[in-house]
Order: sequence, then C-alpha cells, then structure tokens
Amino acid sequence: IPGVSTKRGCPRKCVYCSYPDLDGRTYSFGQVDEVVEQVCKLEKLGATHIFFTDSVFNAGGEHYLRVAEEMVRQETTLKWSAYFAPARMADDEIELLKRSGLAAVEMGTDATSDVTLKAMQKPFTFELAREMNDQMARHEVPAAHFVIFGGPGETPETVEEGIANLQTLESCVVFAFSGIRLYPRTRLYEIAIEQGLIEKDKDLLRPWFYFSPDVAPEAMNEEITQAFKGRRERFFPPSRAQERMTVLRRMGFRGFLWDTLLPYGRKGR
Repeated sequence: IPGVSTKRGCPRKCVYCSYPDLDGRTYSFGQVDEVVEQVCKLEKLGATHIFFTDSVFNAGGEHYLRVAEEMVRQETTLKWSAYFAPARMADDEIELLKRSGLAAVEMGTDATSDVTLKAMQKPFTFELAREMNDQMARHEVPAAHFVIFGGPGETPETVEEGIANLQTLESCVVFAFSGIRLYPRTRLYEIAIEQGLIEKDKDLLRPWFYFSPDVAPEAMNEEITQAFKGRRERFFPPSRAQERMTVLRRMGFRGFLWDTLLPYGRKGR
C-alpha cells in the first residue's frame, strides 16, 4: 500500500514518540492540490489503496478535510486509511471522508486507562476514544485501536481497568502491545534513566523496551492473553496479527486486511 503525506511535524508531546524530533515540532502542510495530485498519480499507476502517513491525520485544523474535499472533486476512487487520534468529529465530516474513499480508521488510542493516558501525555481520555469508536461504528467505518500495556504509570490495577475498558469497545479491532520501544531524546528515555532502568549512554540501536517498574511483564502478558482468548478481532501478542494477515493475503485479499474482520468492512469491498 503506497504512503502519501499531507503534512509533516507534530507539536504533541507523547512521551515515547520520536516524530517531533525527526520531522519538527510544528506542522508543515502540503499544498492540497499537490497532495491530491500524488493520489491521482498513484491511482493511474494501479494503486487501489493508499495510507496517509501523517503522524496524526485528523490534527492541525481542517487541512485534512480540505484534502478530502479535493479528492471528492477529483473523483478519486481508491480506498484510504490513516492514523487518527481520538477526537470529536461532526457526522458530516465523517461522511465527507467516506465519500473521498475513507475505508478504515487506525486509532492511536495508545493506552487503556486515563491514568496511563495522562502518563503518556495524551490530550484525551479513554471515554473520548470510546465515543469516537461508537461514532465510526454508526457510520460503518471499520476502526482499529492500537494500545500499549506496560508504559509509564502502569500498575496491576490499571492493567485490570484497561482490559475492562477494552471490553466496552464494540464493533472494532484491537491490537495490543506489551512494553514501549525506547528512543533517544524522548521524555520516556529520560523517565527510564530517572527510574534507574537504563544507563544514560545505553546503546539503543538494538531494541530496548520500557516496562513500568510497577508491573510484572509476564503476568501482565498472561492477563491480556486470557482476556483476548477466543476473540478473532482482538490481537495479542502482535505476532498473531501478522499470522492472520498472511493467511488473508494468501486467500487473495488486498488492502488493509484487518477491516475484513468487521461485517461492514467486508461489505465495503
């Protein structure tokens, strides 16, 4: 699936993220007509799906809506997805995105309780993620939540609360991860040093994952595994998702694939 960027940079302060360090801490918007010209070129080359690679597609004002309006005007027919942050959106905005080809939403929910969301410096609550999930379901837009257990602020109590919160999410797919990969020049890197989890000059070229010192990773992982057991639309560990996607590709499915796990995702193909 080809990637297209509508903007670069991110002013958000998520503790684990290296995007602001790589792309800048302010938004740099692409010209709407130039962005959609790229989309049209990919469509002419035979692309059926694209992914907008912005760190957060629905952030930075209404620029993303202008892109969707231009795609409608240009009558593009390919399907697209992007990373969305939980936010309040008007129903007519979602319908506009659908007309432009929106086929699935990948939500950076990231944590599963308000305690861990705050510790990650996320600007939303879990209730807002639930509201957006329900809104996407009403509009029959497949939604997937990507969540991380074991981050800063995680305790056995927040793990239990987080699993209970995930159980309230209906008509969606959930991809759960354990631990957060650590990158230099992030707040989480500083936290890990402050908590005595790593040395200041540790080589991070080889992956090193942060776990809250208040949780036992193996016990936490087992709790998540048991909670997801028997649910085809819940994935943990991440390797389960890769295995399922490989099977779907062998069956001839194309595109985002996880959306086929939801009834209206299959209907939209």
